[in-house]
Amino acid sequence: MPKKRTRTLLTVLRTDEVRPIEFIEIYLDPDDTTPDFAFVNDPRDVRFNGQVYTSLAFVAGAVDVANDGSQSSLQLTADDCDKQFIEQIQKLPLAGSRVEYRRAFVGRLSTPDVAFTIFSGRGKDPQFVVGTMSWEIVAYIDVLNSELPRRSFQRGCNWRLGGTGCGVDITSADYTMTGTAEAASTDRILQDTTVLTQDSEYWDRGYVEITDATSEYVGVQRPIHRFDDTNSRIYFRYPFPVSLSGLEYKIVIGCKKTKQDCYSRFDNLANYGGFAEIPKKPEIPIGEKGGG
Repeated sequence: MPKKRTRTLLTVLRTDEVRPIEFIEIYLDPDDTTPDFAFVNDPRDVRFNGQVYTSLAFVAGAVDVANDGSQSSLQLTADDCDKQFIEQIQKLPLAGSRVEYRRAFVGRLSTPDVAFTIFSGRGKDPQFVVGTMSWEIVAYIDVLNSELPRRSFQRGCNWRLGGTGCGVDITSADYTMTGTAEAASTDRILQDTTVLTQDSEYWDRGYVEITDATSEYVGVQRPIHRFDDTNSRIYFRYPFPVSLSGLEYKIVIGCKKTKQDCYSRFDNLANYGGFAEIPKKPEIPIGEKGGG
C-alpha cells in the first residue's frame, strides 16, 4: 500500500508557490558533516537549514540504472562556465568526494522536513568541454562494489589542504586569521591594515568567509583573486552579496599544490601528496623519424 502523504506535504502542494528548488552539497572528505561547497539552482544565493548555498545554474539528468541493476548514477551538468570557475574546479580532488542532491519547495524553505534527497553518491572525475562541466555521480551504495581512485599519479598534490594525509593544521594562527573589514572595504575588496600585513603572494588561492553573526550572509565565502600588500587589500573576482565594510570575517590560506609550495610555504615536504618527478614529456622523442 502506498505511503500516505503527510499533512505538511499536502499543505505545501496546496499553496500557490510550489516551485521546486534543488541543492547540491559536495564533501571532499566523505566523512565530513559540513559541505566544502554548497550550490543552489536559483538566480540568487539561498540560505536553507542553516547553510548558505551559492547560486549555480546546474542541471541534473535522470537517474541512470544499469541493465543488470548493478549500478545507478546521476549526471550533473553546468553550462557556460567561465574560465575562472573551471580553473578552480580542476584543482579540486573531486574524484571520490561525497555528493548529496536534494530538492525542496521555494514556498517552504523554512521547513526543512519538506526537503528530500534525490540522489546520494560519490563523484568521478568531472569532464570539461568548451565551458561545460559534466560530472557523473555513482550511487553511494554502489560504490561498495567498485573502486574509485583516492590518489592519482600527477605532479600536483593529491591531498586537500588541512585534510587527512596533508598534515597541515589549517586552523593555526599562521594560516587562518580573523578581523573586521575597514570602512574602505566593498563587496569586491577587503581592506584590513591590522591583519593583512603579509607579502603579496601569501594569500594566493585562499578564501574569505563572512563570520559576522549580525549579517544574514554569515558563512558566505569568496575565493581570493589578488592580494595588494602595499594597501593591505584583498580583491575578489566574484563580489560578495553585501559590502564587507564593518563586518567580521575569516581569511584562510590556500595551496598551489606544488612541491615547492609544500616545502617553502608550509614546511610540510614529508607529506607532499604529488609525484613531482614524473616527466612532463618523454625524454626520448617517440614516433619521430630522422636524426643527425
